[in-house]
Amino acid sequence: MSEQLHTTLTSLDLSPIEELVLRILEDEAPLTRAELLDETRASERSVDRAVTRLEEHGCVERRRDPFDLRSTVIDYPDE
Repeated sequence: MSEQLHTTLTSLDLSPIEELVLRILEDEAPLTRAELLDETRASERSVDRAVTRLEEHGCVERRRDPFDLRSTVIDYPDE
């Protein structure tokens, strides 16, 4: 995680699920949506909302999985 991203994150009021998503991605990124759902053990709606909010703040990004173009991976943005 970049220093700029860390600074941005400390200024946000993150929900517990948003913090969990970031901690998981820090160790295992990139992950597909299905993998992230498995790791969080949270509902699809909760994870999707968390990823959307984090994406709006530039903390994560979704992109096509290069190995399966039908799938999306969630990762930290390119620096």
